[in-house]
Order: sequence, then structure tokens, then C-alpha cells
Amino acid sequence: MYSPISFFIVYTSIYFVLVPLYLYLTRSNDTYLMVVVIGFLSNLMLLIGYFTKLFFRFRIMPHVILNPRVFVDLSFTFFLMFAMYSFYTFGGVPLINIFLGDADPNLLRGQLFKGRQGIEIVLLYLSAIFSYVFIPLSVLLAFHYKMKMRYLFLAFALFFSIGTLQKALLLNILFPLFAYLLLKRKVGVKFFLIMFVILFSYFIFMIQSTGHAGSAIDSGGDFFSSTYVPSSALDYFFWRFFAVPIYTSVDTIYVFQNWMGGNHLLGSSSSLLSSLLGQERVDVEKIVFEYQFGGYNPLANANTYFAIGIFLDFSWVGLVVTSFFIGIFFQSMAQSKDLSIYSIGYLFAWQAANGSVIGIMLSSGFIYIVIHLFFLRYKFEGRYVT
Repeated sequence: MYSPISFFIVYTSIYFVLVPLYLYLTRSNDTYLMVVVIGFLSNLMLLIGYFTKLFFRFRIMPHVILNPRVFVDLSFTFFLMFAMYSFYTFGGVPLINIFLGDADPNLLRGQLFKGRQGIEIVLLYLSAIFSYVFIPLSVLLAFHYKMKMRYLFLAFALFFSIGTLQKALLLNILFPLFAYLLLKRKVGVKFFLIMFVILFSYFIFMIQSTGHAGSAIDSGGDFFSSTYVPSSALDYFFWRFFAVPIYTSVDTIYVFQNWMGGNHLLGSSSSLLSSLLGQERVDVEKIVFEYQFGGYNPLANANTYFAIGIFLDFSWVGLVVTSFFIGIFFQSMAQSKDLSIYSIGYLFAWQAANGSVIGIMLSSGFIYIVIHLFFLRYKFEGRYVT
């Protein structure tokens, strides 16, 4: 099957090497060339790391055996408590509030977690940890072991994703699950075509509901820039999916070179690392958003490809080393006999292509996958995950 690393290499080569190279040749903007070099070097080192089996000739220590039913039950119990508390203290479910006409959809989506103050800011991090790792993994385990509550678990996870108006969270649940079902050959092409139509219709509906559809008769502005004005929900979807990742990577390099003086941040873009190192936090994603749209928004971010973020923090050396070890991480997931962990690799590939690897590992909880690969193993009713 099309492996996680294959998906990652193809995706990033198109978005951060080939298209920026074409734009550089047609626009003569050196910032595009910088993105090309970063993307090419990162993918090269990632492949070298993937085919270097340094860490697979020995075991660090015996595996600790976990019961997947206990893991799934605990994950969903805490997730249910987290979701109920979040909705209660927020005053409702954002999607339902939209239909009641209570507030602007974009404010509802942002304020649910990003707008929290004080100790409740921890809800933002819990949301990421649940949505990016523990709930997708729990759904996979529930289906793999045919647990009785698996469809109820899936339904609640989807309700949370849809109800919070965060469209990307839906993919966190379904992307690895679809990969798993395809690996197990439980579904065919017809199923995926039907699901594609359903998901596409959902995204178009959400674009309309959140006011992003646009009202212009004709599209306007440069397609590969934040000045573009979509004329419809469909136009917005294609611009958001194809153009935004590319021009955001370019804008991030521009801001780094012209607003930050080209001074590498040495980890200060991460709230955790900046706290540990005693540095002032530099919120690059919000600064780039401010550059793109002309104003600061505490609820908005401009996320970009992991290699761009690593370069900003740790220069070329950091880019080479980090990409190499991410390649090893992909290899470790590929060699795992745990199909749920392998399927999560597709989600990691997607997240790394669209966000900071420091945030993915620490804030979103993917560090658990690293720990699991070296120390843990699931066993259920006398059999291991296979």
C-alpha cells in the first residue's frame, strides 16, 4: 500500500519543491527558491534517515504489555469528561449555537479553546492531545479488536470534531481509520468514493456556514497569496487546500528574513521550549498571520510545513538533523507489527506537512507514539496487535 512516508514525500515535493520552483522561475522571487531548497534538503535527509536502520538492531528494554481495552476505555472516559466540561463552560456546542444564531461562527470556533484564560488554557492542549493521538488511536484499536462500543466511540469522536467547527479535526479521526480499513482490505474503492463525496460536501457546507464562501462575482487577487478573494465555497476550498500551504511557507520565510532580521529563534517559537530555556516566546504563526492580513488576531494562526519551522529555529543544521530523525521515526512505524501505530503514521505525515514538528510531538502528544514504539505493546485476550 501507499506508505506514510511515500504520502509525505509526494505531498511535500509537490507543495514545497515543484510548485515553488515553478513560481520562482515565473516570478523571480528568491523567497520561493529558499522554500525549494529547504523542502528538497529536508526530504533528502528524511529518506536517508528512513533507510538507515541504526535503531533497529537492538531493543532498548523489554516491552511493557498494555491491555488495549483498558487503554480505549480510559481514553474515551477522560475524553467524554473533557468534552462535557468544555461545552458546559463555553455555554453550548459551537455548531448548535450557529443554528441558534448566537454568534459569529469564526468567533465560536476560536473561542472554544484558544480563547480560554488562566488555568483553562490547559483545555487547548488537552484538545490537541485527544484529537491528534489518543482518540484516533483508540478508535483504531476498538475496530481492530472489534470492541462492542467501537461505533459509539467513533460517533462521539466525529460529533466532537464536527460540533467544534474545526474541520481538520475530522480528518484526524477518519484519515488513519480509512488507512487501517484499506490495509485490512475491509473496504473497497466504492466505499472511498462515497466517503469522499460525503466529506467534500461536509467541507463545502462548513465553508458556507462559517462565512468563508465569499461574495465576489469573480475571484480577485493573486491565487498564491492572502490577497486572493474567493468567489464561492468551492473556490475557497481549492484555494485553501492548494494555495494556502504554499504561500504561507513563502510568507514565513519572508517574515523571518525581513521582520526578524534572519536571526534564528533557537527554540523560542515553542512555548514549552522557550519556557524551559528561559527565552521570550516568539509566536511566529501569529506574526505571519499579521503580515498576511494586516492585523493581529489572538485566535488565528498561519501554520506551515515543519521544515520551515525547524529552519527558523535551528538553521540548516537543525533542519538536517531533525529531518534525519523524522525519517527514522517513519521507519520505526513501518517496521512495527502494530497496525494501529502504522495507520497513525498517515496522520503524522499529514500533520508534519502542515505544522510544527515540535508542537506535533509535544503539544499534540505524538511523543507517546515514540515511547510506544520502543517500550510498549498491546495484548488483548491472549493475542498481540498484528
